[in-house]
Amino acid sequence: MGQRFDENNIVLALGGGPMKYAKLWQELDKRHWSGPRFPCNPLREQDEPCENELPNLKELDSLFKNGTFKYLGETSFHSMGIHPADERFNPYWELAEKYQIPIGFHADAGPFRRNMEETPNWNEEYGNPLLLLPVLEKYPKLKIYLMHYPGRYFNECIEVMKKYEQIYCEITAVSMFAPKEKWEPKVKKLYEEGLGDRLMFGSDYVGTIRKNIEIIYNLDWLSEEQKRDVYYNNAAKFLNLTELEITRHHKMVE
Repeated sequence: MGQRFDENNIVLALGGGPMKYAKLWQELDKRHWSGPRFPCNPLREQDEPCENELPNLKELDSLFKNGTFKYLGETSFHSMGIHPADERFNPYWELAEKYQIPIGFHADAGPFRRNMEETPNWNEEYGNPLLLLPVLEKYPKLKIYLMHYPGRYFNECIEVMKKYEQIYCEITAVSMFAPKEKWEPKVKKLYEEGLGDRLMFGSDYVGTIRKNIEIIYNLDWLSEEQKRDVYYNNAAKFLNLTELEITRHHKMVE
């Protein structure tokens, strides 16, 4: 992981997984802001070890408070077949709002190749970001980015982003696996709607960093300044990075 960060000038990354490994990742490389996949799936190999679908609330509070965890996600509501506004999640939204923890919300119907034995309750409708509206009404300061724009719910993503200025998005997965003529006009629409300053770079997983860098770079209708915004500046704003942190990051890639 660290080598790929070095090779691609990655100064900060958000990424979640099983509690055990999320703790290890942040310990191994401070550039990695990690946290638990939410909720985890005990049937899915990717989520092992997953003893409980939801992390221990008291432990998570402590991990957020002391800075061990700085992220919550990726969400798995669609694959688990659980509505995002389920009341069981309220204490976790409260914690995330309290500590201003960024949340990665899976805002797409995919992936389209899946193991139904691992996800027997799959419900792609629960990737619809409009289902976050009752959550945001209760916790209006939640900091969420919508993963995998512009998939099936691209219009819904725009609607939520217009309603809440702290909601951002990224274009991983869809831009890698769908034809460019399908997704690129929808990314342009994001800019036409005045939301381009909330598009952030993402890789979905560490092995695709270079490919996703190239996808942004090859959007020739974006200016160099806009590309820099996608690669770094928009995320710095989303994460409320300090001037000291931003200066340190710039020095890391000089």
